[in-house]
Amino acid sequence: MRAKTSIILAAPGFIVLAAAFAWGSFHAAGKTEASLASLTQRLDILETKVREAQAEMAEDKREARALRAKLDSVQWAPAAAASRLPGAASPAALTEADPKLLDLYLKSFRANLRQRFGVMYQMLGLSPAQIDRFEELATAHADESADLRAAALSQGLDPTDAGIAALRKQQNEQFSAAVAADVGVDASRQLQQIARLQPMEGVVAAMDSMAAVNAAPLTNFQAWQLTQALANSSPGYQAGGLADPNTINWAVAAEHATPILSAPQREAFQAEAKMAQVAELVRQFYAQQPAAE
Repeated sequence: MRAKTSIILAAPGFIVLAAAFAWGSFHAAGKTEASLASLTQRLDILETKVREAQAEMAEDKREARALRAKLDSVQWAPAAAASRLPGAASPAALTEADPKLLDLYLKSFRANLRQRFGVMYQMLGLSPAQIDRFEELATAHADESADLRAAALSQGLDPTDAGIAALRKQQNEQFSAAVAADVGVDASRQLQQIARLQPMEGVVAAMDSMAAVNAAPLTNFQAWQLTQALANSSPGYQAGGLADPNTINWAVAAEHATPILSAPQREAFQAEAKMAQVAELVRQFYAQQPAAE
């Protein structure tokens, strides 16, 4: 993918340089118009290849996003239902290749909760006992979520099916109520707020990866602040819904993010903003192209 991206980024400049070089050679050697026509044809072919590579890259991105969405639906979908789908025996549909897979996933899930919710723990001043109870509920939440999804798949149901959506909504409400009762109302409210911020986590993770290359990874608190800054620039989030990475106002987000970031981290932020802008230009370009017959 990196090689493909490099080709795409370098190709326009290569075309210009190739054209300039060929044009100079044409005059110096007294080439005929036929040679110029041949050059033009070659450049057209090269440009076509660049467009094809761009289309392939866009398709790869769509597939990657679809895969991420599928993984997120298993990892973070709310779950604490008192009952399971009719006919569902177990999450075997997810783990038939390796019966230990779900157990390993749940252990990894719990191990990462301190990283994921550490800022929330600190902000709310949760005690060790409250943290342990929250993590127990969250892990059970993930377990039953995977079970629900496996049951839906085993019955040939789409995860977006109305019945599945109703069960998921019920699970979400029960999980929230359990957190409120066992950990605290403030924790339940904060959890709902984090759920609205969740779509921005991938953007922040990408920035963190770039910053880490320069030995400047984000702290947990910086990541939380940056997630909030990005979300605040999203119209959907401002209206009370989920934050949407595709609607980030990067200029507005930069005003709030710049003061909390170091120089290398700001460079990562700017790089991510530019990539988002390029992706939007590519999307607009292909949206303007006539449909293939």
